Amino acid sequence: MPRLFLNLLLTTLFLALAPIRSFAAGYTLTILDDPAAGNQKDEGTIAIRISGNFILGDYIDNQKSMHGFIYNMQTRRYTTFNGPQSRTYVYLVGVWSNAIIGYYFDNIDNPHSFIYDQKMRKYTFFDDLLRKYLPSTEPDVLLLENIEGSAITGISDNNVCGIYLVSSSENGFVYDLQSHKFMLINNPSAAPGTTDHYGVQGTHISAISEKVIVGRYTDSNFVIHGFIYDRMTHKFTTLDVPQSVTGKKWGGTYVVGMSGPTIFGWYSGDTFHGSRGFIYDRGDFTTLSYPQAMNTHVGGISGNRVLGMYVDDNGAIHGFVYDAKSMKFTNLDDLLAENTKYQSDFIPEAISGDTIVGRYIDNSGVFHGFIATPK
Repeated sequence: MPRLFLNLLLTTLFLALAPIRSFAAGYTLTILDDPAAGNQKDEGTIAIRISGNFILGDYIDNQKSMHGFIYNMQTRRYTTFNGPQSRTYVYLVGVWSNAIIGYYFDNIDNPHSFIYDQKMRKYTFFDDLLRKYLPSTEPDVLLLENIEGSAITGISDNNVCGIYLVSSSENGFVYDLQSHKFMLINNPSAAPGTTDHYGVQGTHISAISEKVIVGRYTDSNFVIHGFIYDRMTHKFTTLDVPQSVTGKKWGGTYVVGMSGPTIFGWYSGDTFHGSRGFIYDRGDFTTLSYPQAMNTHVGGISGNRVLGMYVDDNGAIHGFVYDAKSMKFTNLDDLLAENTKYQSDFIPEAISGDTIVGRYIDNSGVFHGFIATPK
């Protein structure tokens, strides 16, 4: 049983931002390098998410140890967050009121979600909350005795959504941060409890809004299907891209997230190799395939801007912004055209409003985070 009160190392440092560079792609790029990050191969800074005025991510120090960080875009300060166990990988999902929400991996790679109250300096673990607050009327409540871990996947207002693992099967849940009430979300078409090196069966919750929950489930043939769950009617609607595979193991439609009424993700098909991105907006699918790319994934949407990445024939990863209005791609590699240290894997991770965050690798193998904003 994990302890609720654990020591936390929080080191707040003032950051002198790297010089701002302007590029021909129409964006201004600011490099994010945590002062505590190492500067050798496989070290550096990785920016992952945006939560209000904060950028969340990880950095690897000169001892090859990984730490979480929170960067305040207003004060330009970093806060190091080592999580409940300093030698485990921490993934930060968001900041809510005075709390930091995320999950960490234990020494056998199982995730465990937490809420950290910065004022009280107190951890609360979701594995324990599931056992404590879930009503005994839930049909799956007996399974909670065998929880192997949990992972928060999204935050919306006072609600968080995520998954918990039981008997090698994913199960969805929603938790109200104010009322402390849980609701289990398990698609009735999902197959229970089988896993291999490609994936885990069950129900995976990807994102939540006031009205709906979106995610994906795995059927008994190991095919992936997207779904929409209506929070008012408690009904599931399967969401499959028409061109997605119907019989290939671990193929199908992967719902990644949503922005307003628009749902996005990627899919694999029977008539082509690799994967393609998709956008679903009120009954209409739009598929995205970056020209000559093996794989195209959509990772975020803000207004008409669609953020994604693609993999070329050499296996290198590149970022792009797709303008849904003009139907044109902008290759984000152009952002680093004047940066002679850029080497590979320019990966945009998140978009919020006009702000894009992500990471790239320089020619010494060092990771750098970045913020990109339109000129």
